[in-house]
Amino acid sequence: MVTDKLPHALMLCRPSGSSSDWFSAHFDSRPDCSRCVLDANPLAPPHSIGIMAPFLRSLVSRPAYLVVSVLVLGVSIAAQVAIMAVLDAVLLSPPTARAPGELAFIRTSLRGGQMSFPDYKDIAERSTSFVSVASFYTSGRAALTNAGDLAHVRCGVASGSFFQTLQIGAGRGRLFGPEDDVAGAAPVAVITAELSRTRQLEVGAMIQLNTVPLMVIGILPEGFRGVDRTFAADLWIPVAQSAAVSPKWLTTNRGSQSQLVVARLKPEVALQIANAEIDTIGEQIHQENIKVNHGLKFYVQSFAAFRYGLDGTARIMVLLGALVWVLFALAFTNFFALTLVRV
Repeated sequence: MVTDKLPHALMLCRPSGSSSDWFSAHFDSRPDCSRCVLDANPLAPPHSIGIMAPFLRSLVSRPAYLVVSVLVLGVSIAAQVAIMAVLDAVLLSPPTARAPGELAFIRTSLRGGQMSFPDYKDIAERSTSFVSVASFYTSGRAALTNAGDLAHVRCGVASGSFFQTLQIGAGRGRLFGPEDDVAGAAPVAVITAELSRTRQLEVGAMIQLNTVPLMVIGILPEGFRGVDRTFAADLWIPVAQSAAVSPKWLTTNRGSQSQLVVARLKPEVALQIANAEIDTIGEQIHQENIKVNHGLKFYVQSFAAFRYGLDGTARIMVLLGALVWVLFALAFTNFFALTLVRV
């Protein structure tokens, strides 16, 4: 039996002397020691311990080399984990919008893909491929005043259908809708949960954005700041109140391409069908406004494609991740080869 052979095997392998001699005897790759190990455990792989023996002896006999090697490998692994964490936050983590697979962006052939607000209105009125269509843009920093306290926040301006298109609900209060985005409507705003905490603002609070008084009617869900982190904002107002942060011509002039347009596809409509429709509508808009929209093309892009193509950080993270993997492989290969050479 194996148990009968075990004491004999240990007696054969364990020589008198130091612990390092005992380590060498146990993990030596010589055939006689391999037979002892096999006698002790016939089920063990015949060469696994023998192959690793020089590697393990080198690490035990040179502690400083072991520490440096572990640090090099540890830094490589930590760098890869950090890059993947950023990549996940930027690109892989799902947005807070409901059913993001149904979202698409209607873009133009301009570098940034933006269109004018009148072009957006024409598309929203004529298209039949979407449940709803919305426009938005983010302005620079705006001065927010509440009870005498001044803060600078990033403001987003969106059409009344914005939250309806994203199918986002309010964390507290309500979000503005089409009824708030008409001339003569009460000036309102919705703020992020983070701004609510830092500025101690609640539903019903009166604030002043630059020189325009607004009432906070809702707090956005935790973590939501916009469709994508590139276009995130601390506070959102309807287009009807855009004069608080931008000139009026930005939403009235067909030559001012400032709007990003997001839409929710109807369940039965494929992206290719929507693209064909938008191409037709875009040609109509071009013919009707040929002096302003000369050569301007319209197309539909999936939300995933928009997110990756727009976010340069994501592309940089992908390249850095690949580079770190290559460096990690080279470091491990060199480490193992140098260890064997030093034995």
